[in-house]
Amino acid sequence: MKNISIALCLYVTLLLFYACSPAKKVTEAPRISLIDNNAHQSDLTVHYKIMKKGLRDTFNSAVSGMLNTTFRIPDYDVNVKLSKPKEAQIEIEEKSIVIVLPLQILVEKKTFLADLKAQGVIELTFTSDLNISPEWVMTTKTKLSFHRWIEKPKLSVGAISIPIEMVSDEIIARTKNDIVKEIDNAIRENINMQQKMKETVAVFRKPMQMDTSVGGYLWLDPVKVELSPLKNSHQFASGKAYFRFLSRYSYDKSAYKGTQKNLPPLAWTSTMPDTSKLKLITDFKMSDITSVISKNFSGKKLESGNYNITLSNISITCDYEYITVTTDVSGSANGTIIISGKPAYVKASNTFYTQGVDIKFKTKNVVKKAASWIAEGYIRKELEKMLRISLDEQLSFVQQTLNQSLKEINAANGYNLKVNLTAFTADAFQLKPGAIEAVISAKFLMDLAIQDFRSLR
Repeated sequence: MKNISIALCLYVTLLLFYACSPAKKVTEAPRISLIDNNAHQSDLTVHYKIMKKGLRDTFNSAVSGMLNTTFRIPDYDVNVKLSKPKEAQIEIEEKSIVIVLPLQILVEKKTFLADLKAQGVIELTFTSDLNISPEWVMTTKTKLSFHRWIEKPKLSVGAISIPIEMVSDEIIARTKNDIVKEIDNAIRENINMQQKMKETVAVFRKPMQMDTSVGGYLWLDPVKVELSPLKNSHQFASGKAYFRFLSRYSYDKSAYKGTQKNLPPLAWTSTMPDTSKLKLITDFKMSDITSVISKNFSGKKLESGNYNITLSNISITCDYEYITVTTDVSGSANGTIIISGKPAYVKASNTFYTQGVDIKFKTKNVVKKAASWIAEGYIRKELEKMLRISLDEQLSFVQQTLNQSLKEINAANGYNLKVNLTAFTADAFQLKPGAIEAVISAKFLMDLAIQDFRSLR
């Protein structure tokens, strides 16, 4: 049931934002930001799989109770008992669910010669067409599309014979409407699409408070939703759901009042992007960057002619204007080197680099101009590399953090959600003490496996 997964996809996306940016009280005063309150478009494509075992469980449970029954057909003076000899099978294709239901029929008739019994199995095939209108009203239309005997019963003794085909027609006529109702009820009882979307969208449109290191508030306004027809396979049916958001970010909670009041319209399409692209406000903390730089440079020996230095105790900091790396050195010079400059971003290499690099040398609490063999040539180039921050190198760190959040979300809610980050790029940035605040475009693939309907109730 591809339609039913949409609300879950939105709900899980919301969980991702909360997991990556838990709500905490922001104690600092609102600040003016270069990227404050700018609107950004984000596109989210969810590749999802609906496990057919979960669907089978739902529908088998729905029809089992009504099938264990006995009724009488007066025209033929027979009693009929119905049961389900094995589980119904489910197939899903595009907007339809096909339910193949085996039905065991026991026919009994009392005569003056003997009590007659005959047992057979008939297979009923129901087709349930599902649809969600652009206004998120879900409708179902279920019908009996086909039936055939798997094991045809025989009921005769001597000159007495019961026309079993006519009996079976009566049985089907009596049961099919009840089964159709149970199938439709099973869908309606598990999810109210319009109400679920109203609740979900209302949550998205409220300001989400970020944690203290980022500050401010994030709004997500869903403006468009698309669904693809489903593709059937042996164990699951797969499809894609596409969402377009307008996101805004501000340190002022009252800055954004919202423009959308109604539910985003739903459309059906076979063409949509595979990759998601979200634009988010995020911080690259200097403490995290320090760990990456230390891993790459700590203990490294740099040589120039007869001079050499070995780097240790590397740290990186920044204020509102400059980014600074300090590193202890030993060898031809012993003390601390201080490298600073103003950062810039190069889109082609997806890297922050530093303009106007200044290198100073500190020893015994005295800061002075670095010697020419440090401040020029090969050693300078190597030191400047510590002021280059590659977003591609940050990708694995963010993926590890996200994986941990997903692990907790999946365990708590019974989901099987996977997110594979493929790229980060910076659209805008500014410095603040201890971090680079940036508008980041994150590209990723998102897969969701839906086991059953329990999480949607």
